[in-house]
Amino acid sequence: MTESTTRRLPVALLTLRLGVFIVMIMWTLDKFVQPEHTAGVFANFYGLDGLGPSIFMVLGALQVVLVLAFLFGVAKRLSYGLVFCTASQRCRPTPSIWTPSTTCCSSPPGPCWPHASRFTICATRTP
Repeated sequence: MTESTTRRLPVALLTLRLGVFIVMIMWTLDKFVQPEHTAGVFANFYGLDGLGPSIFMVLGALQVVLVLAFLFGVAKRLSYGLVFCTASQRCRPTPSIWTPSTTCCSSPPGPCWPHASRFTICATRTP
């Protein structure tokens, strides 16, 4: 690497970590501010009903430690890996989302898939 790259790379990686930290800390704070919302997310997306608010406080505390370790680069292999795993679980669609539906917005009607954002992804047909 050139001298310019070796000087700028740490700044770029810190900026990347800051961006990921901002997203992750919002999810973490939600566990403390609105534990009932977190309970709804766990029930709807992960099928875990009946969890009390205290479990979300514990998860939130653990997640604060994790995202701070990630931000400051502590135990990089562990903290980066756990942040990747927790973020990918949030972004992972449930299997029912990709099940084809029988109706679609295309003309003539063809297969389509409900999307996580509540929009529908339609398969287009070419003549």
